[in-house]
Amino acid sequence: MNKEISINTEKFSVVLGASGSLGLSLVSHLVEKGEKVRAVTRTPASYWNNPAEIVLADISTLSGAEKACKDASVVYNCVFPPEVEHVIKACLNNRSKLILADCLSIYDCGSGPMNENTPYLVNNRETAKRRVLLENLLISTRKSHNLNFVIARGSDMFGPGVIVSTMGSTIFRNALAGRSSTLMGDIDLPHTYTYSKDFAYAMEQLGTSDKATGGVWHVPSAPTLTTNQFLDLIYTQAGTLKKVRRLGKSTLNFMGIFNPQIRAAKREKLYQFEKPFVSDHSKFSKTFTENITPHEIAIKETLDWFSSY
Repeated sequence: MNKEISINTEKFSVVLGASGSLGLSLVSHLVEKGEKVRAVTRTPASYWNNPAEIVLADISTLSGAEKACKDASVVYNCVFPPEVEHVIKACLNNRSKLILADCLSIYDCGSGPMNENTPYLVNNRETAKRRVLLENLLISTRKSHNLNFVIARGSDMFGPGVIVSTMGSTIFRNALAGRSSTLMGDIDLPHTYTYSKDFAYAMEQLGTSDKATGGVWHVPSAPTLTTNQFLDLIYTQAGTLKKVRRLGKSTLNFMGIFNPQIRAAKREKLYQFEKPFVSDHSKFSKTFTENITPHEIAIKETLDWFSSY
């Protein structure tokens, strides 16, 4: 049974997707700052341990989005893939600022480090198509109804509770158990990885500042390493021997004959591991204070979390 949301006369922040890694990090950060937070999720998280107001709601419906966002001054949407249609309407009704968490899979990484002006690469990739449509919807709603929004984009995310990601739970649990990890493409190319807590900190800054409105911002990430170097750090801190299985294009083509998930992964993600995939967050750095966790600390915190859950 969904919990009814109490109406509040005070302005406060709402975090959608609050039981995911990014949402949970953002809620914890806001609570630590003493802010009033409503944490919205479809299902409760067993590892929840902060005093935010927790509300169960389905934001894929208009009624659920309106209840979730009621009276919010800022709405942080940490749902992946982004769920926005009804959230936009709710934000307009409440005059809320909308901060949308997003990734870099929309860009052409072949033109060098990716900044907010890097050309988009869509082709036949469904994730890129959806993100173009989403951004166009936000821009058109801003023009027609003065929607106050920001798109916060980070690279492949890792951190406590991150499950579905190139550096998600499978990699960290494999390292802890001394098992081999399987990755696609060339792991000796530079690839930016974004720590979930740094992503959350940046979203809060974008949400509370008038300097950010109506556009895209890349959130800060620690210095870019190759994927192989990043794996070295993970396995070294886990205290196990690194073992990696690499899947090239020909292998993925063969495996994809029998497995539609592998076909989709090749179509949507492989290009990111055939060329350097580097995020440029200099726009953010010139405007806000960076809060970047060194890889060694971020990886230790992530390993500690997966050791406990």
